[in-house]
Amino acid sequence: MHVHSRRARVARIAAAATLTLSVLAVPERTGAAESHPLVGSATSTGTAGREITLVTGDRALLTTDAQGHPSATLLPGPATEQDGYVTRQFRGDLYVIPAQALPLISQGRLDEELFNLTALARQGYDDATTDDLPLLATYEGQVARSRTAPAALDGTSVTATLPVADAVALTADKTKTAELWRDLTDGDGPDIGKLWLDGKVTADMAESNAQIHSAQAWSAGFDGTGVTVAVLDTGYDASHPDLAGQVVGSKNFTTDSGGAVDRHGHGTHVASTIAGTGAASGGAEKGVAPGAKLLVGKVLNYSGSGQDSWIIAGMQWAVDSGADVVSMSLGGSVGTDCTDPIGVAAQQLAQQSKSLFVVAAGNTGKLQTISAPACAADVLTVGATDSAGKTAWFSSRGPVTGQHTVKPEIAAPGVDIVAAALGTSGYTAMSGTSMATPHVAGVAALLQQRHPDWTAQQRKTALVSAATPSTDSQVYAQGTGVVDAYRPLTATVFGPGTAYAGSFSWPHQHQQPATTTVTLRNTGGEAATFDLSIVGATGEDGTPLTNRTFTPGLSKITVPAHGTADVPVVFDPAKNQTAAAYGDIGARLVATAADGSTVTTAIGAYLEPHIVSVRLHVVDR
Repeated sequence: MHVHSRRARVARIAAAATLTLSVLAVPERTGAAESHPLVGSATSTGTAGREITLVTGDRALLTTDAQGHPSATLLPGPATEQDGYVTRQFRGDLYVIPAQALPLISQGRLDEELFNLTALARQGYDDATTDDLPLLATYEGQVARSRTAPAALDGTSVTATLPVADAVALTADKTKTAELWRDLTDGDGPDIGKLWLDGKVTADMAESNAQIHSAQAWSAGFDGTGVTVAVLDTGYDASHPDLAGQVVGSKNFTTDSGGAVDRHGHGTHVASTIAGTGAASGGAEKGVAPGAKLLVGKVLNYSGSGQDSWIIAGMQWAVDSGADVVSMSLGGSVGTDCTDPIGVAAQQLAQQSKSLFVVAAGNTGKLQTISAPACAADVLTVGATDSAGKTAWFSSRGPVTGQHTVKPEIAAPGVDIVAAALGTSGYTAMSGTSMATPHVAGVAALLQQRHPDWTAQQRKTALVSAATPSTDSQVYAQGTGVVDAYRPLTATVFGPGTAYAGSFSWPHQHQQPATTTVTLRNTGGEAATFDLSIVGATGEDGTPLTNRTFTPGLSKITVPAHGTADVPVVFDPAKNQTAAAYGDIGARLVATAADGSTVTTAIGAYLEPHIVSVRLHVVDR
């Protein structure tokens, strides 16, 4: 056995870590008897420090200076006596990772968010707020097969078994995290596939009904009667007149007492937007589907936040309870690649059940900020617009991290939406993708009433295809456009909703055009003819693209009765050489019938910008 100095070992660990952890700082060498500031000033004049116990048993002190910049000071502990730390900053969050944890992170066995000090403090997982650290352990199929909890790690207790995510929720006593870490790493503990932070998600907060043509749907006899919508949120106010008799089942998945009672207001607002009767306003403020019935799963607590394990359990309950539609106005604070347990669970349930999951895109307002569960491919992800149909400034944009396919697929009104207010018989206005989501969930209920035999994915495709096409908003902001309550009830021809034209590496000047096939499906008994056009072609920054970047291969098409017809769409990566043409770009294929009705498909593509490779060689000081 070779014994190396601490300085040499840390240098080698940092060099290896650059392969898996982007923007990794040079590790600091620390002594056993002193603390050492890793990032920022050691003499912060901002907030008082917050101690945070890590899953390894180490502790850190997080402070924020007067300008809002975070810094971390390591406290004496196991890692300061061994191999040191590495740090990174990403999207304003500060990560402090003991070197001993790096191999497990690089192997995909440990969630890096367990070392995100900024996020741990933001979610209330600092030591002053809680003595426990909530975790999710996945077991590589064991839970999904047996539907029971395998052995827990030392220092933890099982709080929930979540087969749909192949996961078990654990609570770790912070005073025993060193025992937990030894059991995880010594080779004798449970065979865990990956250990995750049981992170928190939060609530993403008479005119909007007119905007999406709800009255036309009601006049045609569709108000959601016979349909059940599950609302996973902060609970509901049973005393509000608009919700009297509307809730047929409820369950509390949080640690709040008192059942599914709403102490926040968000859930009451969302529930009434879907199926409120408008009793307190003489019907003026009724929801999109007032004939539907509600199941209310309280998965967010009185502060409007909830753990991933609560959400996963709530999703499973909604499916098991027979919900036709599941409305989720919640999400994380950062974008994800959807390999986390809540993303995996959402995809599994959306793909395998009859329930259509309708999920808020989020309120971050930036590109690639779609979080779980909205990131799941088969859920219907909803962006927010104002009363003019413009994308709301706060609405999160796609695509999903690490992917380039279109998300969100659809948008709905989400600015100053009036609905039931908590603790009164009146109403209040709220804004957010939370308010957009129940509009789409309500329309999904109308469509379920119209086509009770359709699968969840058929309903999703129909809603996206029949949206009012946006001509001046990015595909990755609104998908096809704003939801329409009436058009999908009467339409017989639908497209795939979204399509992907491919990814193209730099340089693009001499690349050949690529063709994507968009298939239109006719469910009706008569042939239908459409004019074809491309609208809303924009670059990543919203700049309009050069003509013929996207081109329909046909100008007109007839879709036979009970048949399909293919539309070729040609994408030419060589057409644009401006900065606006690079990154995630998109357009909409719009098929327009003689009566003005449309079938819209949102098409995304990725053009790699001009990049260079940089190789870093890390040495000690």
